[in-house]
Amino acid sequence: MADYKPSVTLTGDREKELLIEPQPFMDRERSNIAKAQQGFITVLCLPLIEALTHLDPHLALISHNMRQNIEMLQTLESVDAKTILAMPLPQSLRGPWAAQPESCTQERERTVSFSTA
Repeated sequence: MADYKPSVTLTGDREKELLIEPQPFMDRERSNIAKAQQGFITVLCLPLIEALTHLDPHLALISHNMRQNIEMLQTLESVDAKTILAMPLPQSLRGPWAAQPESCTQERERTVSFSTA
């Protein structure tokens, strides 16, 4: 992961070349993955899922998991991006596709063929 270059930091690099001050999350020297993810979940994802939960109460588990993710991300605020990106994905988040990548492709193909039928 030593040469990790997410597109947002590449945008920040280009803005610096143009002498434009990049947004903090696009600046590789100032970005904080944990805080950026917390903000994304808190501002966009969580309110959307909570609104949809009123229509389908089964979605409450997603809201619960998002809140747990926010708590976990708070513990990572002081960890640099390279260290975070080098961390292995927890077993609980790997799901059935991690062990069998071909099943992901098969599921996607089944979904696409079903949705176009």
